[in-house]
Amino acid sequence: MNRIAGFGRYTGTGALLVCLLVLLSPPAYAQAQGAMAPLDPYYYHLLDRYEIGRGSFAPYHTSHRPYGRLAIARLADALYDSLQQQGSAADRFNIQFLANDNWEWSQKAQVARNPLLKYFYRTTPDLFSVQTPDFDLHLSPVLWLQAGSEGGDRPKPYRNTRGLELRATIEQKVSLYAFLAENQARYPLYVRERIAERGVVPGEAFWKRFKEQGVDYFTARGHVSFNPLKSINLQVG
Repeated sequence: MNRIAGFGRYTGTGALLVCLLVLLSPPAYAQAQGAMAPLDPYYYHLLDRYEIGRGSFAPYHTSHRPYGRLAIARLADALYDSLQQQGSAADRFNIQFLANDNWEWSQKAQVARNPLLKYFYRTTPDLFSVQTPDFDLHLSPVLWLQAGSEGGDRPKPYRNTRGLELRATIEQKVSLYAFLAENQARYPLYVRERIAERGVVPGEAFWKRFKEQGVDYFTARGHVSFNPLKSINLQVG
């Protein structure tokens, strides 16, 4: 008990050692694994479901998140034929979605389409994409419009998010991911009470008031991943 309670007091050299151990931990398929898939609960639910149903080890460690897109593509490719032949309609859709969403690594992706104005949506998942032997780029818009209601005379909650999502890989060694979005929202009462109590918007940083009981904030997330050696992956974000 005392050792556990005292862990939080480690500083200086001890903290640096912990950080180095985390950064230098070798994830599965560290080399050329691509950008990490964002920690979306619905997306990772699919990955957990199919990894459990596979009956053998996944190409990634399930307690080490987020997963690299190369590993996700390998899981999708390994299950693709069996699910397309014997799976339900939902399984066939899901496994094709996972392959298409990681098409730069998957052998089963079906993303070719007639481009819009020659340059846009040349592949199904991306507004704009570039793929060469040494460079890979994916750029997509983000739009989230949500509205709801609460009982009584409470103002109706809503959310309005607009932004861009980008991921890229350079020479199969350096990968990066960025998500940028502008948001206006009016949250349900229990969230508004927490904002008033704590002075923060859950999960966000800088914010300001917006109209009647609303908030306005900018979301910026990203990471860079680098593979100096086959068994070493460095990440910062």
